[in-house]
Amino acid sequence: MYPWKYWRESRIVFCGAVLCIAALFVLILRQDAPSGTPRIGMASGFFYVMLNVEAFLLGLLAWSFGSFGLGRDLGEKSGSFLLSRPIRRSSFIWMDWGCGLAQLFLIVVLSNLAVWFQAYRIVAAAGDPLHGYIPLNNSTIRLSSLATITSCAVFLVVALVFSFTYFCTILIKHARGATFGALALAGYMAAAHILQHYWPNIQLPGLVVQEFAQLTTKTGNSLAGISDHLWLWMSIRAVVVLLFPFAAQVFLEKADI
Repeated sequence: MYPWKYWRESRIVFCGAVLCIAALFVLILRQDAPSGTPRIGMASGFFYVMLNVEAFLLGLLAWSFGSFGLGRDLGEKSGSFLLSRPIRRSSFIWMDWGCGLAQLFLIVVLSNLAVWFQAYRIVAAAGDPLHGYIPLNNSTIRLSSLATITSCAVFLVVALVFSFTYFCTILIKHARGATFGALALAGYMAAAHILQHYWPNIQLPGLVVQEFAQLTTKTGNSLAGISDHLWLWMSIRAVVVLLFPFAAQVFLEKADI
């Protein structure tokens, strides 16, 4: 069964990631609860910082997952054998993509549980004065809702990196397509930074969905609440993620293997 083949290729990376998250849980549980009376606003800032850290670390993991699957087989000259089986070529693409994304989804959920648990400890140490809510400048939001939003934002970053990297392995017909994908993503981020610096009116969409609005203060940027049209932007990002496996399917069906 082909999904089992993808699992055999990715299981070491997947199990390693789960073990790292389990170790993080153990460290949190062994750590004493925050002492004193920390400010309740620490939880929102904690989420904002952890979102960026998570997006970077899990993005690297998604890049690794994107190098597995049919694209690697094509480069190792076993693709002709796989594609000779009485299965549509598109089925290989969607089985690869589905297996990889399912594993990454589980990793994102587990990692965000650790983040949510630590934020809850901060809220509990502050006496939970808002009864499950935390402030975002002039507004408040339920802690569980904030955890859900950040989880969705991180997962969309992970899914984008994974889908693009997987498409590159199909395009290059080799596992080194993952390297091409990493260079392309790095080039895009560099181009976005250069355009923003020299032409502020031209802004390329960021890889990370901006779920928090930013308010400029005398001490720098601060969180001002949930971004406008957040769910619309997340829906657009989900559509972009889906475009890459469709593009890989179209390319594979026309390719001469």
